[in-house]
Amino acid sequence: MKPRFHLDVTGVCNLACSHCYQDDHVGRPLALEDVDRILAMFDRMRRHHGDRGEGFLTLGGGEPTTHPDLAEVIKLAKRYNFTSRLVTNATLIDLPRAWALRRAGLKMVQVSLDGATRETHEAIRGPRSWDRAIAGISALRKARMVVILNAVMIPGHNLGEIPRLLDLSRQLGVWGIKVQRVVPRGHAARGLVTRGDFHQTLVALLERAVSIRYRRLIMLFDPLAHNLPNLYPELTRRLWFLSTDMCHCDRTELVEVDVDGAISYCRVGQKLGNVWEDDLIDVWANHPLLGAIRERGPRGACGSCAAWSGCRGGCPAVTHGLLQDASAPDLACPAWSEA
Repeated sequence: MKPRFHLDVTGVCNLACSHCYQDDHVGRPLALEDVDRILAMFDRMRRHHGDRGEGFLTLGGGEPTTHPDLAEVIKLAKRYNFTSRLVTNATLIDLPRAWALRRAGLKMVQVSLDGATRETHEAIRGPRSWDRAIAGISALRKARMVVILNAVMIPGHNLGEIPRLLDLSRQLGVWGIKVQRVVPRGHAARGLVTRGDFHQTLVALLERAVSIRYRRLIMLFDPLAHNLPNLYPELTRRLWFLSTDMCHCDRTELVEVDVDGAISYCRVGQKLGNVWEDDLIDVWANHPLLGAIRERGPRGACGSCAAWSGCRGGCPAVTHGLLQDASAPDLACPAWSEA
């Protein structure tokens, strides 16, 4: 199974978002020599799995643009034959910084924008975050980056605005939008409602896209989306650039390493080991949590669902956050029942 990789290059963040995975918003940047060592581990692991081509690496944090040597990090990744994608709030990016990152080899940027209006976005990400994010997006576009807006669906805050992000993406001239569900982890687990009608929000998003003849990318980063083509074929087939199957635990696995070296699976909060103490390949092959996720079988209504082969019962990160069981069925699915 082909692995993908995520590296938190810093624990520092300039915002204090209500749905942050972290338990706090302070930390330190990862030293370049440590970045180099971790990337070497990533490279060894992907070669172990038979991947001799270009690897895929997401750079996050904290807020990665607080790292003083981010351009050098991107150059290091390129040296190891990784294509880097930056996950950022964009509030610290101006045109010179955007061009510096572009010259270093960065081409793809995911910008967090959790509302279609200033009021909603700032209620989640803090005062004065909207204008700075919009300015950062403009700078990235001028530096010829592929920019995608990313919104986290948060009940009680922004579900009603998610469809309007399509209109905003047009106004900003970006490539499209990506939508994902809030995960009960870190700050989100303590201070937010993390259960809601995410399915209907995704349907409303698709209906809006059809109504405005949207011709940009729509990426749904959630197993709940796998069943949409089965449930709404007339709706989904009318969209040219729709991806409903971005989450595929049976085809690819996301290896996450944080700034302290802790290893985790995708957005599941449980720590599996530490790269400074454990062999990454061994941890990934033998940890019981990963075994439970890989071996989970259909329960209840999942057994007769057309989407099972891709969905695999839902999001392990969500079920782990809600139930402390990464192999439990995802109760947010409208098709779920015990029998």
